[in-house]
Amino acid sequence: MTDCHKLLRCSDIAQDLIITDQVLGEGAQKMVKKGLWQSKEVAVSFLKDQDYLNDFQHGLKMMQLFAEEPGHRENRVVQLIGWCFENKPVIVTELHPLGAASGLPILLRGKFHEQDSLLLRFRMCIEFVQILNILHTHYMGPRVLCDANYPEKALSQFLLSDNLSLVLNDMDALPLVDRQLGQLVKCGHRELQGPFVAPEQRWDFDKEYDDLEMPHYDEKIDIWKIPDVCNFIIGDIYGASKIQLHLFNIHSKCKQAEPSKRPTAKEVLLFYKQIYKNLK
Repeated sequence: MTDCHKLLRCSDIAQDLIITDQVLGEGAQKMVKKGLWQSKEVAVSFLKDQDYLNDFQHGLKMMQLFAEEPGHRENRVVQLIGWCFENKPVIVTELHPLGAASGLPILLRGKFHEQDSLLLRFRMCIEFVQILNILHTHYMGPRVLCDANYPEKALSQFLLSDNLSLVLNDMDALPLVDRQLGQLVKCGHRELQGPFVAPEQRWDFDKEYDDLEMPHYDEKIDIWKIPDVCNFIIGDIYGASKIQLHLFNIHSKCKQAEPSKRPTAKEVLLFYKQIYKNLK
């Protein structure tokens, strides 16, 4: 935006927002289309299924929560432009034409192949951890990036800005860890499997999965996933094996089976930044 403007409400959206037929993304919960507000391109999210209304509202709440702290969000959270929950709920946010970060490998092999470099990719690893640190250090308590059961799915919750920086966009599944109340989290109600999922998220009993008996956990599940996401971003570009060697110790700590032995996002971030400084 070139000028400051109050968040759009229902009357603004009804009068001034033009919805195009261009679909930017679609999932079980919502569809995102390109819109125009006073000739500015925006992203408009529509709720598809009322069964997901609570998740849709939670996503809006998270955007509002992190927008309250401009310094804290460090331009790493998508900008909220407006919303309306009358009739068909919609949320309006800034538009990032490059789309979800899960498409990064295709972009780097194609449109941005001349800009592709180890430094660029590792910078995005830093931004991923930087966003985790923002989520984990919020004054109200840590938020957990729940909807992430494999690297591409984790990155699908982020958008790519014009300069190939990560921006957190999908915030529908960010439960709160409240240690004072003894409140931990659980990501969904189905059994989770696979090496990307932290050990404490897996059903570890010799009987059929029972959601009521499945233990809860905290934000350290996000730390477990850092090495896999960073390795996915780095890929097989020239120099990848060298930087992975530099990251071996910190990544080994992230993969500790005992959650309390894993580093914090801030500790990983500081280590990543030092490695990046040495690479330049």
